[in-house]
Amino acid sequence: MQNIPSHVPPELVRAFDFKKELTGSADSYRELARLHEGPDIFFTPDQGGHWVVTRFADMEAIFRNAADFSSRNALIPKGARPMNILPLESDAPLHTAYRTILYPYFTVDAVRKMEADAQEMATSLIEEIYPRGQCEFMNDFALKMPIKIFMRLVNLPDTDVPYLLKLADGFFHGESPEVQFASTAEMIGYVAQKMEERKQNLGDDLLSAVLKGTAENGSRPLNQQEILGMATVLILGGLDTVASTLTWFAKFLAENESHRRQLIDSPDIINKAMEELLRRHHIGSQAREVSHDIVYKGITMKEGDMVLLPIVIAGLDDRQFEDPWTVDFMRKDTKHLAFGRGPHMCIGAFLGRTELKVFIQQWLKRIPDFSVVPGQKPRILCGITHALDSLQLQWTPR
Repeated sequence: MQNIPSHVPPELVRAFDFKKELTGSADSYRELARLHEGPDIFFTPDQGGHWVVTRFADMEAIFRNAADFSSRNALIPKGARPMNILPLESDAPLHTAYRTILYPYFTVDAVRKMEADAQEMATSLIEEIYPRGQCEFMNDFALKMPIKIFMRLVNLPDTDVPYLLKLADGFFHGESPEVQFASTAEMIGYVAQKMEERKQNLGDDLLSAVLKGTAENGSRPLNQQEILGMATVLILGGLDTVASTLTWFAKFLAENESHRRQLIDSPDIINKAMEELLRRHHIGSQAREVSHDIVYKGITMKEGDMVLLPIVIAGLDDRQFEDPWTVDFMRKDTKHLAFGRGPHMCIGAFLGRTELKVFIQQWLKRIPDFSVVPGQKPRILCGITHALDSLQLQWTPR
């Protein structure tokens, strides 16, 4: 087999392509969770060759251990992007400087000012689709409410959304490095044009903040590569992650009437329920690059080795959670890795939580009883994020 370094023990080698094998499967969470039946860490020759960590505790430890596991390459495979996307693919101290530029837009106070817009958008979208008695949730809601909020945050036109979603899909779910590279390169080209235009009319939006940003204790402005890397990752993150999570939430609630009723009868538990749903439906995968030769849990890892953290199965680890497949809104331990952990914990976590909460509140208020249209089998899209390509829902308008 190719892409197997000499320091990798043969007994730890497994074939596993996280971008291809599960796309289109009926229950990809169940299939992915089979990784828990094997070794805690194994090596796959697929996608350029890399280690795969299967357990929650190891994923959390590696997230926190920036000294041994660098974020300079945080996605697999290496070389599938024209440049690093920042601050995702950076280490301290530059990583800290990049986050400092973005942080004012994601504070609790800043997000609370956006919450009213989220409530208004969610209400408007639901009232628009309610009389139909059905919808394709991904396109009719999930790709509208959070993305409209994000496009306001970066001051980009809504008319650009379909084009950007096509590029984001190639980045997150492209089955080959060539597709991912081409989609990212085209996105960077779009970003470069928009940033040149924005230089002529700086405002108080997030992209303007990047253009005004500095690094190295304010001693220099960001260079062009840093500007493009930061703006690109902002747009990619704003277009996919919350939309994909919303769709998994909607699917679960559509299929579980007792859980819907629990939220309707006890709306004060929505925040707690949301954390449990996030535990059950992690959607991401990230990677780290080994900074120097180390031995981790008895396994020799060499400088430059890539390590995949398939967070999508972290919440299903029976060593971490009792009866992990059962969704229990009163579960005591709902600690999860949906937003990462450590220095790279998602800066937009509070905004994401707010948008998810608004969906649950407003949807159940207006459409308390709904279900998945019989016979509909949405396609699973695996890759950097774990998503459904569609979700057909139905209800009886009153």
